[in-house]
Amino acid sequence: MRVHEVDERDSSWEDNEPVYRVYLFRGGELPESSWTTWTYDVHDADLLEVAQWAQHEVGDSGLYAVALVRDEHSPADGRSHRGLVWLIGNDANGEPLSPREGAAQERMQSLRGREIRFG
Repeated sequence: MRVHEVDERDSSWEDNEPVYRVYLFRGGELPESSWTTWTYDVHDADLLEVAQWAQHEVGDSGLYAVALVRDEHSPADGRSHRGLVWLIGNDANGEPLSPREGAAQERMQSLRGREIRFG
């Protein structure tokens, strides 16, 4: 983790109604097996509420990941393109393409069966 001080006035927009994409994974016990995935978009919540809901849904046996859904307008084609900003974990069925992605998957595994308390 790297931390550095910034000027809080450097942003030009805010979104007070974020949409979170939650991935719930079950299975995957064997190294060669894939995870069954359920995907949900969550509105009208903050990240802590979303994480608590995901933990409750997967219980002790599953994994979860949370991403921020972001639509960006492309001047090149004039269309909006949807993307994800991973906030907790990432796709458990994806092959890590960087050490950071691998670490996120390892962290997801380490949280399996553990309830993280917020507040």
